Amino acid sequence: MYEVKSTNRFKRDLKYIQRRGYDMRLLTAVIQTLASGEPLTEKHKDHALSGIWSKYRECHVTPNWLLIIRLKITYSF
Repeated sequence: MYEVKSTNRFKRDLKYIQRRGYDMRLLTAVIQTLASGEPLTEKHKDHALSGIWSKYRECHVTPNWLLIIRLKITYSF
């Protein structure tokens, strides 16, 4: 199980896509799948980015709606 943290940029973009009429259930389903640690389906085209974005991953919520995520693994003892 992963902890989901939203950046300020994500919150701004979320308000924008809500006003544009996007189906928020699709985004919620992808985030819940990622948070539970399950792999995404093939249609989401999850892949690692390169260059300065190498710490991030990208997946497709819909073909023209991309979600960029950063998985940060921390260990607690």
